[in-house]
Formats: sequence, C-alpha cells, structure tokens
Amino acid sequence: MLLWKGWGIMDVEMENLFVKKFISKDKRERFLFELSSKKRELAMLRFSHQVEQVINLQTLVFMEKSISENAIYDWFLKNCMYAESAYMMSCNQFDGSILPMKKAIEICLNDYMPSVVMVDGHCALIKEEVNIGPATKYFLKAIQ
Repeated sequence: MLLWKGWGIMDVEMENLFVKKFISKDKRERFLFELSSKKRELAMLRFSHQVEQVINLQTLVFMEKSISENAIYDWFLKNCMYAESAYMMSCNQFDGSILPMKKAIEICLNDYMPSVVMVDGHCALIKEEVNIGPATKYFLKAIQ
C-alpha cells in the first residue's frame, strides 16, 4: 500500500516489514506511529544518536564508522538473496524510494542526516546523522 507523504510516496508494507524485522519489540508500535506522514521526521531522527536504543540488538551484525561504499555493497551481496534494489528511508527527496542498491548506498553515505537502506527485507543499513567525523553505520540482518 502506498501513501502520499509530502515530497514522495512511502511504501507502508516495506516500512512495516522493516519495523517488524529490525526495531526492538517494545518500540515497534511507537515507531510505526512516528513513520506516519505527520510524525515521520521524528522516527528518522531517532536514528541520529539513539540507534542502539531503537533497534533489535539481536539483528545487529556489526557497526563501523569508516567503511567504503564498495565494502557495504559487497556485504549486501554476500548477505542478501535479492540484492538488486533497496528501499530507502531518509530525510531527503529519496525517502520512500526503491532504488538500485548501489545508488541507495551512495545516497545514504553522502547524506548528513540519518538514512536507512533495506535490501530484500532481510538486511538493512542504518547510518546515523553526521556529527564530528564519519557517521556510525549499523549493519543489520533479520533473525531467521
């Protein structure tokens, strides 16, 4: 189901899947509410500096500050079955977009605000807001 959300379209099913697979159980209901079009920025800003308080830590594979775009791309190829496209959540015009995976990674890494790239519903990258130095990137893999 697609909904209008200001500057683009959000895919409710993709975002429900992201929340179900990667957000801590006790935070899911509130996070889904905040992903609605009126509160959306609040949800994304939770990834500014509170990622570990929001995600299901069992899905965290690793976190890294300095990692190349190619290394991220390779990680997705290794860990995801259908790693051709990615769903993007961000504070920019690409929010709610399905993009080629490599393009989504590039946009995520070049944005100063928090961003999420989810590939095939089983892997995700969350990048914190840039403060001083490189932003922390969280690599998540859904629990089977």
